[in-house]
Amino acid sequence: MHDPVMIIRLANSLTDLMSVCKHDSSIIIKQESFVMSSRMAASLSFEEKEEVYALFEENMKSFYEKTWGLKKEEKMNELFHPAARLFCVHAAPHDGDGEGEAETPRGPIVAFALFRFEWDDEEEPEYPVLYCYELQIRSTFQGRGLGRKLMDVLKVTATKLKMEKVQLTCFTCNEAAMAFYKSIGFEIDEYSPSKAGFPQEYEILSLSSEQP
Repeated sequence: MHDPVMIIRLANSLTDLMSVCKHDSSIIIKQESFVMSSRMAASLSFEEKEEVYALFEENMKSFYEKTWGLKKEEKMNELFHPAARLFCVHAAPHDGDGEGEAETPRGPIVAFALFRFEWDDEEEPEYPVLYCYELQIRSTFQGRGLGRKLMDVLKVTATKLKMEKVQLTCFTCNEAAMAFYKSIGFEIDEYSPSKAGFPQEYEILSLSSEQP
């Protein structure tokens, strides 16, 4: 399939990305176990939405206060937009937790990547991309490789669903995040404000997917 309209429509029609993209729900990093799930953001419970927002705010509030300002209602509308999806990483449950449940038991969310399947540019759309809106790791779980793992999952998802790129926005003042994304291959995208000579508070970064 090479029709970009059909590619993006198909991607947005999928509900089970774990099966379609053959992602393993079990993550083991340095002998520590986690469980990954794929969710539609709008389908999260009220408690889960509050948990996701709290993690976002913990990591990003200071950057928003330096730049765009943060209004919870507006940000909640973005995070839980009908087209938004998440790969959530949960702490592995202890033995016996969730016994008898039909689904794999999950602990609290310790990291997530929130994304949508969109066009590369709103004004002059050319091809579909996987746009990562948020990559957030709980502070006590940072430095363990979860961010790199989630970005690998996004890249595999983009490749399997024939997205042209993984794109994201990063505040220039978030130096640690900028350094991380560049270390895993992201570059300043052609649509980033700085490419047009306009200094901004953010850059658009992208990583081309590996198309067969």
